[in-house]
Amino acid sequence: MIAVVGCGRVGLPLALCLAARGHRVLGVDTDARIRDAVRGGRLPFPDRFAAPLLDETLGRTFDITGDLGRAAVECQTFIIALGTPLDSSLLPEQSALREVVARILGGTLGQGPTPPFIAVRSTLVPGGTNGLIRMARRRWDAVPGKDFLIAYCPERSLEGASHELLELPQIVGAEDERSREAARRVFGPLGVELVFTGILEAELGKLFNNAHRYVNFALSNEFLMIAMNLGASGHEAIRVANEGYPRGGIPSCGYAAGPCLSKDGFFLTQSLPTPELLLTAWRLNESLPLYFVEQVEKVRPISSPVVLGLAFKADSDDPRNSLGLKLMGLLRMRGLDPVAHDPLVAVPGSTSDLPGALRGAREVFVAVPHKEYRALTWDELGRLAAPGAVIADPWLVWGQGRPVFQLGPQEETRRS
Repeated sequence: MIAVVGCGRVGLPLALCLAARGHRVLGVDTDARIRDAVRGGRLPFPDRFAAPLLDETLGRTFDITGDLGRAAVECQTFIIALGTPLDSSLLPEQSALREVVARILGGTLGQGPTPPFIAVRSTLVPGGTNGLIRMARRRWDAVPGKDFLIAYCPERSLEGASHELLELPQIVGAEDERSREAARRVFGPLGVELVFTGILEAELGKLFNNAHRYVNFALSNEFLMIAMNLGASGHEAIRVANEGYPRGGIPSCGYAAGPCLSKDGFFLTQSLPTPELLLTAWRLNESLPLYFVEQVEKVRPISSPVVLGLAFKADSDDPRNSLGLKLMGLLRMRGLDPVAHDPLVAVPGSTSDLPGALRGAREVFVAVPHKEYRALTWDELGRLAAPGAVIADPWLVWGQGRPVFQLGPQEETRRS
């Protein structure tokens, strides 16, 4: 049986995919709300692909518990999918992961016919997995590849897109053949290519993917600001730069944030004496909300703002590292009382009533292009918001061509 420790947005979809592909899986999570939802047949977050897998496997090949001790007794394979957020010093917080690994090894070493296998899926600083190996050597004199097996097997799918677990290559970082074979037995039934490498290279590969995307988004956002400062359309400039050009590939601009992209670069900065590029990308992406506030203030003083979208990306209910929340904070720092709307995220002071949020608004900041906003017609927006409302929309949800404009007849809209 496989134990998946941490049944959040990374661990639970993987657990269900494995259970649907023939493994017996025990999910482990200390959050009673997650366990209660799963036992009731509900996912605790949106994921259209994983939801039917829960119906298919619950009570058959999948169960969930809050008892790690039970998992240590019943399982010999453990996938660790705990979050590793940044602490107040912008250093990765990995103490919970170390504690879980210590409890697993303490309860399983020498207890079964085969050594326990640990697949670490959490994002780690380079060298993090080897730190766990050193801990095992120090505490129990345990030898990897002999007394226990270990591999670094990072998550690579987009949040809410767990179908990618059955499509994307799975990186497997391991230093001995027994650990590689154990990983093959676990992930092989998913039917994806297994890409074998060393542990450190696997950790770096995961971080390089996210840092590369984040830096590219920062460059696109800088292009957007350059174009706006010149009175041009950044979106149109990017479109024509990419059109039919084999060396294009400039991503679209807009707020870039979330629990992975905005933090994973910091995992790499610990290994660099001069991490200017990664830190500059973070500063640039994080500065975009302030840039749009200042662009609106150039049109007129802000008086009655509404922020649309509090999740970190479209059609998600995850507010971690949301730039919509940052927008709210920037507006409050100016002595304003902004209204916040999100159809999926509820925070103190927010509403799920979109017409009520927009009614009479003089400034509208689109932080996330949820489908509910794209469905709102130009006429509906005009009837709800105040006449001449200033719209700040880096996503061009309403197709006006420019990210900042004043509301009016569609063909006569004043743009800036």
